[in-house]
Amino acid sequence: MKSKIAKLIFLFIILCATACITTIFAVYYPEFQIQQLQVREEYKDIIGDWKEYFIFEDTIQASAIRRFALDENENLVQSYQYELGSQSRIWIDITDVHYENGRLTIWNEFDGHINKSKDTIFMVYSPKRGGKYNLVMEKLGDNKISRFIDSLPFARSIEYKYEVPPNINDGIDCGSLGIIGVDTSKINQLIDKIKNGSVDDIHSLLLWKDGNLVLEEYFASNGVLSGPIMNNHYRYKTQQLASVTKSINSLAFGIAVDKRLIESTNIPLYEIFPEYAIWFDDDKRKITLEHLLTMSAGLEWNELSISYSNSNNDVNLMHSIGDLVKYCLAKPVTNKPGEKFNYHSGIATILGEVIKRKTGKSVDEFMGENLFDPLGITQYEWWKDKKDKNKVVGTGGGLSLTSRDLLKIGILTLNKGSWNGVSIISKEWIENSTMRKISTGTKWYGYQWWSRDFTFKNKTLPCFYAMGNGAKFLFLFPEINLIVVTTAENYNRGWSNKIYNLIQEYILAAVYENY
Repeated sequence: MKSKIAKLIFLFIILCATACITTIFAVYYPEFQIQQLQVREEYKDIIGDWKEYFIFEDTIQASAIRRFALDENENLVQSYQYELGSQSRIWIDITDVHYENGRLTIWNEFDGHINKSKDTIFMVYSPKRGGKYNLVMEKLGDNKISRFIDSLPFARSIEYKYEVPPNINDGIDCGSLGIIGVDTSKINQLIDKIKNGSVDDIHSLLLWKDGNLVLEEYFASNGVLSGPIMNNHYRYKTQQLASVTKSINSLAFGIAVDKRLIESTNIPLYEIFPEYAIWFDDDKRKITLEHLLTMSAGLEWNELSISYSNSNNDVNLMHSIGDLVKYCLAKPVTNKPGEKFNYHSGIATILGEVIKRKTGKSVDEFMGENLFDPLGITQYEWWKDKKDKNKVVGTGGGLSLTSRDLLKIGILTLNKGSWNGVSIISKEWIENSTMRKISTGTKWYGYQWWSRDFTFKNKTLPCFYAMGNGAKFLFLFPEINLIVVTTAENYNRGWSNKIYNLIQEYILAAVYENY
């Protein structure tokens, strides 16, 4: 008892001494107190949430919510940056932030000044890769996204606990991993791998097996953010699919063929684009829709050997002249059509134009009515080239869907074009479009679908899939009735192999436990 009283007296003395020292500093060294107040006063204008807008030539696009705060050492940081677009990234704990006398700099790439009323910041973004972009940030009050950001500390580095995906009345049946006999220890190891950042910035992982969605997890910030808060938010957020769009466009193309709006895949391309006749020499007149679908048109194209951030990449150049079709068709023939695979987002976009010309509807309208509506997909976004002569829709990589709606595309395709007993696309088109038609070197390609084999326990397991830059995947394994969806923003070399290894070492190992 006496020892406890002694401890309390000692703590009381320490607190009194601390208070006295603080008072002495405030009285005899007022500059100390003033300095602390000035620091807080200087940052007062910047601390809080700001909505960022990128300013293009004729449009203003909301791009992010940035939250500035003080860390435990009272240093200014950007604690969170939430992307409003469908890339879905969340940046956390950015310390390379400086604010002084109304000037704000971030990463030495963003530089701007706050206005007199302290509610707007005008910025210039000068990325290291080149170029300059104008943007503006507006101070925010209470809003839905800010409240979501408020919850993010409770999603940081939390222990993983499996939950059965919820039934949200979207037509997808849900079940437990345990019921279908999956090795849950392998799944737990996989989630831990994602959460420790080993697979970089994955945003969603969905597993569908034997008719049920059995795993649905969402992440951000290289796995740091996860759990129920992330799941409940990102489940309803569209995510940019990049070139997964190509495979979905192939389904719409098949619907047009089924309806006999496109008579055959053997139609010569020049018949559909007569106004570009000047560009169709004898070799190009041999190019058919089949060659576009299999990316074997033989046209010169440089896309994968040069970074997409490089202005000389053909993908960037084709959007710079205002006539994408002309840019692609003006390219010389370097191989006989049908002879060699060459990855080509331009001709994938031209396939969308073919749908428009043959159906009389823009591809986004046609796909909405004939593919998305029957699947109950209502939440989607398209990138469109508004400056293009033909107002092309981005069927080469401009579609955004939620991860669950992407899963619906997979279920439809795995079920040979049938959704809940209703045929949306013919079985013949599904089988033909996913068939291995041309070698890519290490994989195969069909009508805008990839194909490869996985080997597990001395068994060869065929898989066809849709793939998009950054590690967006829709894997379909017909022999074991399995679908895997991933979305991510991993724009670095080797992203595809990381996902292939994830499939091989964890998912197939978990599923094959009872095979």
